Amino acid sequence: MPRNIRWDESVLDNALTLIEALLQLSEQQSENLQPKPQLYVDWEADKLRVTGYTTKLTSGRIARTVEVGTKKEHLLNCVKAVNKSLKLPQRKRESGSNHSERELQEIQYVFDSLRELGLLAEDSNKTRKNQGYWKFTLTLKHQTASKQENLGVVKQKWNEHPKTNSSATSKITQTTDKSIDWREICYKMLEAQQESAKLRRKATEKGFEINVHILLGLVERKHQQRRGEHENRELETVYELEKEVIVKNYEHDTFLQEVIGQKPAGNHKHIAIIGEPGAGKTTLLSNIASFIKSKTEDLTIFISLANLQEKTIEDYLLKIWLPQAIRLGKPNVVVTPEIENQLIERFSKGGVWLLLDGVDEMGESSAIQSLTKINQELTEWLRQARVVLTCCLNVWDINVNNKLTGFDTYKTQEFQSDQIDDFIQQWFTCAEQQQRGEELKVKLKETKHKKIRSLVKNPLRLALLCQTFDIDQGELPETKAALYQRYLRYFYEWKSEHIRELINSDELKNELHQALSKLAFAGINSAARFRLKRSLAQQEMGEQLFNLACDVGWLNLVDRLAGSDEEVYAFFHPNFQEYFAALAIPDWHFFLRHNNKIELPDYKSFGTLFNPSNYDYFAGQEIGTWTNLPNCNKKLYNYCLENNQKDCVYRIFEPQWQEVILLWLGREINKDFIKSKEEFIKLLVEFNDNCLGFYSFRAYFLAAMGIVEFKNCTCTNSNDIVAQLFEWSLGHSDDNPICKAAMAILPQFDYVRLSKYLDDIEKSFEDNLDDELSLMKREAMNSIYFTLFCDNCDEHGQDNSNLNSSDYSIEHENIYPNVITNFGEINDEIDTLISLLYSSQNRTIILRSALDLIDVLTDGLLMRKVVIALRDCLSIDQFVAIPSHGEPFASYENQFYCFKCCYLVLWHCAQNMSYPDFYNAWYQGSYEDDNIEGKETLNQINFIQSLQATIKQDTQISQTIQLIGIDTSNFIDLDNPAVEIYAEMVAQGCPERTTGEPATMQALKVYCKLLKSDKRVVLVFYQGMGLQLQQLSDRFLNDLSKFDGSICVISNQIIENFPLKFFTPSQSIDNVILWLRTL
Repeated sequence: MPRNIRWDESVLDNALTLIEALLQLSEQQSENLQPKPQLYVDWEADKLRVTGYTTKLTSGRIARTVEVGTKKEHLLNCVKAVNKSLKLPQRKRESGSNHSERELQEIQYVFDSLRELGLLAEDSNKTRKNQGYWKFTLTLKHQTASKQENLGVVKQKWNEHPKTNSSATSKITQTTDKSIDWREICYKMLEAQQESAKLRRKATEKGFEINVHILLGLVERKHQQRRGEHENRELETVYELEKEVIVKNYEHDTFLQEVIGQKPAGNHKHIAIIGEPGAGKTTLLSNIASFIKSKTEDLTIFISLANLQEKTIEDYLLKIWLPQAIRLGKPNVVVTPEIENQLIERFSKGGVWLLLDGVDEMGESSAIQSLTKINQELTEWLRQARVVLTCCLNVWDINVNNKLTGFDTYKTQEFQSDQIDDFIQQWFTCAEQQQRGEELKVKLKETKHKKIRSLVKNPLRLALLCQTFDIDQGELPETKAALYQRYLRYFYEWKSEHIRELINSDELKNELHQALSKLAFAGINSAARFRLKRSLAQQEMGEQLFNLACDVGWLNLVDRLAGSDEEVYAFFHPNFQEYFAALAIPDWHFFLRHNNKIELPDYKSFGTLFNPSNYDYFAGQEIGTWTNLPNCNKKLYNYCLENNQKDCVYRIFEPQWQEVILLWLGREINKDFIKSKEEFIKLLVEFNDNCLGFYSFRAYFLAAMGIVEFKNCTCTNSNDIVAQLFEWSLGHSDDNPICKAAMAILPQFDYVRLSKYLDDIEKSFEDNLDDELSLMKREAMNSIYFTLFCDNCDEHGQDNSNLNSSDYSIEHENIYPNVITNFGEINDEIDTLISLLYSSQNRTIILRSALDLIDVLTDGLLMRKVVIALRDCLSIDQFVAIPSHGEPFASYENQFYCFKCCYLVLWHCAQNMSYPDFYNAWYQGSYEDDNIEGKETLNQINFIQSLQATIKQDTQISQTIQLIGIDTSNFIDLDNPAVEIYAEMVAQGCPERTTGEPATMQALKVYCKLLKSDKRVVLVFYQGMGLQLQQLSDRFLNDLSKFDGSICVISNQIIENFPLKFFTPSQSIDNVILWLRTL
């Protein structure tokens, strides 16, 4: 809509003055001028293009000249350079503007009038950074025309315009003083904004999402969230709020009724709606405006803050919004200072809502400046309204204490499952493709699309998925890597108005993507995972690219570190972090380095032991091939150990890398990269773990998932892999982990392919109602059918693997239902369960014992104990003599069932232990030697070295803990050993204090609080081999209890109900390890 434009002669004079100065500049500037200046003009036939340039440094410190547009100040200087000045009209209302501000305002009036005359066309390619910059083209006579001929075009257009005609002007001003119905004016403006879709930005090419209306929920937040450094670092929880910071969760309608519809009390007048990009904040603000209109007599004024450019909110409201609104409601009325004052007075009467959308899109150079500007510009009369603003997390939470006071904070919630379906249906209804929408809803419920289903809980990402599905004629991209690659392009298009510089520079985009890849990789490869400290992000990316990533929305502030209040960021969605991490990996060696070449029996045949054909005692004949392997000779073990401990990498067994591996396999670069992927798949299929196949199966299953993403893999026959999965799946029962794992992967393949295999297997069956084996196979087939083809019927995507087809299936009722917290009790329970596994003749008790063991095994040390205890159960020595054919022997059958249940428990251990840890437990020690109560204690001479060695062997703790051992027997000042503690910390790897040694415990506490490390620093105070035992000072212990860090004291001097963790010297090292796991 056109602005309210002054049509007096002073505007014409100023326009002619400015254009004359630009024409003179065009004669002076060389066409090949380098570097190009802040104001640059260039003729193209009858078009005079006006722009400007600046010089920026890339992350590699290379200077690059970039077009950003020119500023009004540069245009004003151009006028003054030819010894001219602009005419300033007499003030009609004292606004406090100084002379320079009024001159810049006159430049704006010139722009507005020339645009209205059709002589000025702006470059639509503006970015958020470039707001306040101008790129435009003036249509004049011609480059070859004289200066007067070019200026004559402006005069002619001015004289022809109806608003410069005195009769028209008098007709308009006749109705100037009529009374204003402000409610009518506000809502006509709101309706025009909503109908023209100006309030909602298109996410897709066709923009159907603008007409999709889903009722978003919100959660009221008390304050910014704080978490420990290694809390909630996993994928699904990174954006979630903890209960401690939640005031209340609101459904959409409840929020409107209870928050918007009620009069505020005290300081709860204003509202801030925050969320990540594309979370639906603008949509919600539009819904709030509609609710106020329909349910109250209040007024709503909706302003998109991206449109402010250099104006204040007050100036924009009075000079831009008000004339546009008046023109809609009363086209014959011209806005005068009196009407402006009427609106100001209306604010003072109450009942006005000021809805401000996009604090983060104001074009300020920093988040702090955006909030500061809003705080300054919400002047006294504007604050008389109820303000509702929207803002991204990065800006709103940039300070611990927000500069905007009086605002209650509400965070947008993700879509629920039914809302995702509703959005899809509405989008494809607008596209007149309702059936395609139904197809997408079905696909998203398939098991293989679980990651995508998690991704599209955000409205923007769901809209982009709808566009992808529509363009691809009802199909998703073949690989997840291809899907995320398309998301990148669509995401930039959605943000194009605000990141034009990035869109137009492939070099800058590549720099940003490489930096994001480094950060993504560093996060997943450390204890940080998906919660990325600001210091880590800046270290990996550099400050400039980190800030750019935040501006774009790739990184979002999710919480702060408890203790230091350092900002913690997360990727737009954790899936994108995995995708960017995959981009950083050149070849498969990062995932796997395995030097063990010992050839053992093919583990694939072992997977059939659990099939229906092997339920009887003849399975023992097949077991014989395998079961003596755990007791192989020491020479073989030493060879395996020697080759597996040198520079070996087993990230293929670390769950945080699985999705990265699959995305890496889905990438397409060149022939060499394809060759590397084929080598990797072949290695996975042939991986030999020398541990009865526990990890060989895991590698094989990863290869199976890999060929789903790696299309046209030629190194191995993918049909053979699918056939193998089907063969293993035929033994479905509660005690068959191999079958469950195989069946979990089968749905990743397309249904046409799976149906063919099932048909082939069906044809091989000979139904015989009198044959128990045939009935078992038929039941196994039914289970496979249900798992594969009833997945879409399960709306919530529940795991159907608990549906059993075996006679051995039972209800799992824990033999020890009471909660056990004492480590010794857990150890005793494990001993009892292992005994039951070995000795019971009751299959129900055997299976229950196995399942109870699985329930209680949550710690690596306990798993090691169980591996050592149960490995011998898989030995042929444990079996009685194999009976002759036709002579069933009950005890042998029970022993085989015990074998299967032990295998089930060991399978659980293998899924949760690193391969080196499991491998060492499989070949080293004995059950008696590994009894937890008989472990090394805290009073041995080399205790701290043993503790460090144990931590180093534990892959979980070693990634998260930096242990600092401090010998209290060396303290000189028992009340204030701050300097001595500090010296030990620095000697063991902590950074030096910039201001020197801490002289007091208080200063040491501050130093510890400000420590920046990827690992949690844990201080362990112990009594070493000093000359004499000495009691720890009460003052020292009291000071130590006030530290924020993780601290334990090993001493007989235990104080009850004291806020420090104590261990006695007689306790086991493993007690300390268990405590470390809780941190």
